[in-house]
Amino acid sequence: MLAVPRLWAYGTALPEDGQYWRLGQGEQLSRGELADLLLAYRTAADRLPSSPELQSRAGIVSTDSGLRHLKAGPIREGRDRLVLAASRAPLRTDIWSRLAYAEFAADGMTPLAVGALKLSWLTGRLELPDAMRRLQTYLSGWDELPPDARNDGRDQVMVLWRARHVTSVAAFFANLTPGEQELLRTLLPNPETDGRMLDYRVDRLPGRDQE
Repeated sequence: MLAVPRLWAYGTALPEDGQYWRLGQGEQLSRGELADLLLAYRTAADRLPSSPELQSRAGIVSTDSGLRHLKAGPIREGRDRLVLAASRAPLRTDIWSRLAYAEFAADGMTPLAVGALKLSWLTGRLELPDAMRRLQTYLSGWDELPPDARNDGRDQVMVLWRARHVTSVAAFFANLTPGEQELLRTLLPNPETDGRMLDYRVDRLPGRDQE
């Protein structure tokens, strides 16, 4: 009996899976594509509200749509769906990292955002996409973070650096604001020596020689 509503829900989103994959790869969807994707995942998640995967995807797309159009409503909808997804799948670090990101975008560094950062950190310190998303939230909201969350942010940088994700950190660094770049430098294990290594890697990123 459970298979029928599950199939009914997933069947709604299936035609848009290619667009969701493109969004996850950082591609810029057109307004029409993003609207169609959001409608598909909203419908699918509402048909099977117990599915953490569908709620998570609907939350991700809704948050992205809100950020794209600078509208708080879709960001908060995305946050609420991610809260539901996290309640159904509390060990999924990707959901917690996205929830922290959405909550910070909606309402700043609230206790919910800080708690989601902590749970994302505890459930997946070396999951690279989530670590980078978490680090972006740490850096963007640094002034609002409590001391223990700042320590987690420092530890996240150290874990990434010592795991030799230097090129990934360099690519991430290149897209930060000047203020965020300066902050990240101070969080390196050895700001002076590692800062030189970071600059070296940034200078050798693809396309940098054309600037």
